[in-house]
Amino acid sequence: MINNLSKKGLFFWLQLATISVLFGRAYQHLFFIAPYSELFWDENMLAPLLELFHVDWSVYLSWDLMFYYQHLCGIILTLGVVVACLPENYRRRFRMVFLLNALILTIIAIALFKGNFFRIGQFIEYSAQFGCVYLFYFWHRDKAFDRVSIFDIIRVLVALTFIGHGLYAIGFYNTPFNFSQMVWETFPFFTEKMTTSFLMVFGVLDLIAVVLLFFKSRPVLYRVSLVYCIIWGALTAFARIVSTFYIEMPLMSLHDGMYEVIYRFPHFLLPLILLLFDQKEKRS
Repeated sequence: MINNLSKKGLFFWLQLATISVLFGRAYQHLFFIAPYSELFWDENMLAPLLELFHVDWSVYLSWDLMFYYQHLCGIILTLGVVVACLPENYRRRFRMVFLLNALILTIIAIALFKGNFFRIGQFIEYSAQFGCVYLFYFWHRDKAFDRVSIFDIIRVLVALTFIGHGLYAIGFYNTPFNFSQMVWETFPFFTEKMTTSFLMVFGVLDLIAVVLLFFKSRPVLYRVSLVYCIIWGALTAFARIVSTFYIEMPLMSLHDGMYEVIYRFPHFLLPLILLLFDQKEKRS
């Protein structure tokens, strides 16, 4: 099989993106509360199924299925990290682990989507996270990816992620409080009006960058959009720890927030793959 991505020296970045999101989510599952409550504690949704098996709601709650499901997923995600670090022949042999991991990440996105009033922007915001794991799985199947198609898929994943970011930042949906909180914590001198304007500006830039991602015929504009996505994707990821880090308790701060940074690595690693490939393609 001709592995075009490996041949271009770029597979490492897809592997790093996959390991990062799996590690971050595994850490969340094993030490914190994963966002499954909207699926496991919705009585209206689950009541028909429970009635089918003659199970009372209070009895169902006593089973605490979410706790067991979360820790099972944590183990599977951790296994995914381990397998992703193995040599290629072992990764191919155990590639179904990546499919299971991708499904877990998709379920997380669905739970958050449901918990945020079925706003499509909430779901697509996680496209880079679960999408890179699906790519990693399909890459290890017997049939190789077409060189063009894999980069087109990555471009779509980046675009969807930044559309989700942008729609919240410009206020198309109610801007999450944690967006404003991160800005305030990072720039404590900002007023509320300055924070709103700051988010609006970068929300508009997110959407402009998405449009330019599909102007590959205009190389300068295309590369500028990729550089923006890399820088802003990295800054918004690391803002999770910068805004909550306390020098008085550094280890606790890292424990509480670093996993949120790590599972967002695909937000800047996927556009980095596109930029590096574009540079190599240009030289060749």
